[in-house]
Amino acid sequence: MKIRFNYIIQSSLLLLIVFTSCKNNNSVHLTGELSATESNEVILSNGFQNFIDTIELNNGTLNHTLELSQPEILTMKVGKLSTQVYLTPGTNLVIGYDENKKEFTFTGETALENIAISDFNRWMSDAEKSNPGIQIAAYGEHEFVEILNKKFRKAQEYLEMQKQNISPDLYERLVKRVNQASSMDMVRYPTYHKYATMNEIEMTQGYHEQINQLNVNDPDLLDFPEGVALGRAMVEKDIDFEKIRSVPKYYQALVDKVEETFNNQELKEYFTYSYLRDKINYGGGIDEIEDQLSSFYSSASNNYLVRTLKREADKWADLTRGKEAPNFSGTTREGELVKLSDLKGKNVYIDVWATWCGPCIREIPSLKEVEHDYEDKNVEFVSISIDAAKDYEKWEKFVEEKELGGTQLFAANDWKSEVATSYNIRGIPRFILIDEEGKIVRADAPRPSSPELRELLSEIGI
Repeated sequence: MKIRFNYIIQSSLLLLIVFTSCKNNNSVHLTGELSATESNEVILSNGFQNFIDTIELNNGTLNHTLELSQPEILTMKVGKLSTQVYLTPGTNLVIGYDENKKEFTFTGETALENIAISDFNRWMSDAEKSNPGIQIAAYGEHEFVEILNKKFRKAQEYLEMQKQNISPDLYERLVKRVNQASSMDMVRYPTYHKYATMNEIEMTQGYHEQINQLNVNDPDLLDFPEGVALGRAMVEKDIDFEKIRSVPKYYQALVDKVEETFNNQELKEYFTYSYLRDKINYGGGIDEIEDQLSSFYSSASNNYLVRTLKREADKWADLTRGKEAPNFSGTTREGELVKLSDLKGKNVYIDVWATWCGPCIREIPSLKEVEHDYEDKNVEFVSISIDAAKDYEKWEKFVEEKELGGTQLFAANDWKSEVATSYNIRGIPRFILIDEEGKIVRADAPRPSSPELRELLSEIGI
């Protein structure tokens, strides 16, 4: 990778001289030409720090001053483009966009730092592409550690080369980033090994000691994705969904573990928010976590996280128990259009799935058992695929070969289908239970493999 520093030093010094006499110590002055991005605004944000700033561009021209009390790494979004920027109080930064290279450019006093972040991102990305954590986890512990020790070597070498060119603060943060990425791979290793080999692995005492010595109470953990991933890995490492078999209980366990894992309040709030948001978006909404949400709203000091979580929760206000079930339709293999409203008078258990979804396929044997056991009851089993249109024949063949029962439907527009959008589906499999009056029982019902499903069916008189 080409190092791009020398050519900007003269321009950086010139800008330093020009602005030194007229800037506030806490002001960061951003200028530049961003018309090539075809956007009319720049959004700078750091949700972890409760910071967001929206900047209107004037015919593509950036000219904005913001106040910072300390150096910050912020996410900068310009339309569909996104990057990280390093901003320091009392400095000036000129930002452009090279349409040919498809990358942001930087000049000014912190140009070296911002170029370093951009280049360093590539080195970290290359390291992960060369040795994905899930791939190297297939090796035994000794071989895994050897590979991991080499995985980020080029990124580390690049960082050492730029040590004299960038601020000590940013250098320290990037060193932490490498350590966080490596530590995350270590923490995930036993889980990934089981996934890759289908076998449990017993780690050595030294390995466990190294994991236990990790410091996850540094606020810099939230600077980069690797740090966030490390924090999540530490929370999740001893919690197995396959043993809990209940989505609400699983997320309750994660939120409880956050309290045990972090003593830093900022980190506690972020990771609590993160798991509550995941429960809402991927675990079927706000059912059974209303108390957790209320507690977070009243206790969290980070207003940005509170507002964001409330927005996500509000999307589920009409998908709680007793609400009218949103209608949707799908097509049978015979070409017949079937609507949910056509089934009113029956309880309906809906499986939203796809042929490419491993967890969906693993539920099929349990679903067949439930269908068999309730075949004489007032319940209709509907499976609706959100496979892409190009995979229609693959779906047909799969249904036939696996001898799938119930009402088999194919949804139009996959993730943008009526069922996916109406029920806020962002992950599958997703199961939904509707009563005979067409009202929601659970917008995220228990899976067929969970004993809780039969308990829920019994609760509504099936």
